[in-house]
Amino acid sequence: MKINTYSSKKLIHETVKALNRKLGTLKNAPYLLMLSGGSSLALLNFIDTTIIHENATITVLDERHSKDENECNFSQIMATGFYGKARGSGAKFIDIRMKNNESLEDHGERFDRELKNWRVHNPSAPIIATIGIGSDGHVAGMMPYPHDKSLFFKHFQGHRWAVGYNAGAKNLLPLRVTVTIPFLRDQVFFAVSFVSGAEKKDTLKRASANEGILADTPARILCEMKDVNIFTNIKL
Repeated sequence: MKINTYSSKKLIHETVKALNRKLGTLKNAPYLLMLSGGSSLALLNFIDTTIIHENATITVLDERHSKDENECNFSQIMATGFYGKARGSGAKFIDIRMKNNESLEDHGERFDRELKNWRVHNPSAPIIATIGIGSDGHVAGMMPYPHDKSLFFKHFQGHRWAVGYNAGAKNLLPLRVTVTIPFLRDQVFFAVSFVSGAEKKDTLKRASANEGILADTPARILCEMKDVNIFTNIKL
């Protein structure tokens, strides 16, 4: 994991430059691009869509189990110019918005199947991700469980690449579908993480420390992933 510190003015530009550079090396090769919601959506306006092609597949890292389009990460991506241009280039999409009458568990199982099916058809293709870090230390849809570590690992460790679960009082939108620890650690080839705001300073310190517990700070998974570049305006 590498931490790159820039002024707020340069932060988005430098983050997207690294992402564009990596996508540009893939040319017409298949890959899966997974996008984070929240503040990381600001990156989409600057991705070079001329390097997105018909062999690319695009989806999200996590989704809300809700029929409200205003709450869904994928719906927010669909509202961007990036989505229209990527669709026009022939890129494919894995849409994991909640279906009618779909249970939370079924929603998570569907995302798990979609990811594994993509991998079966693209056994050696890279997965690239944009990953945000929440001020509470959450990453993707994995919330911290400092007082119940066994439950954290029950939710997010194991053979599943994605799960649906109820985060309870940990988030205003508690019904979540998210990728898991094994997926991020073993399947993601390259990631950029956009971390902005003084309120995240302590979280970034804990996420990048030499020692720590995933259940306390799920963002520590970034230390275990293959190739992660954090871009931040926070001076540690």
